[in-house]
Amino acid sequence: MPNQPTLARLYRKMVLIRMVERTIEDLFGKGLLFGTAHCCIGQEAVAVGAVATLGEDDIITSNHRGHGHSWPIRPMWKGSWPS
Repeated sequence: MPNQPTLARLYRKMVLIRMVERTIEDLFGKGLLFGTAHCCIGQEAVAVGAVATLGEDDIITSNHRGHGHSWPIRPMWKGSWPS
């Protein structure tokens, strides 16, 4: 089982993904994003758990509701985003 600081960090990442997804929904609903928006709300733990296990040389891809998997990986996991 991960320690409390690690669990808190992973939880913050799930919250960050949820906030971005809600922003995407809001912007799409206002007609400010074009095309389609398939949000991953409710699936944040899947993204965080999968990406948290990646090693330095691992690669991940997603093809359906994969915002949480794909857009934040390097910044989120390499420390350039808020902890």
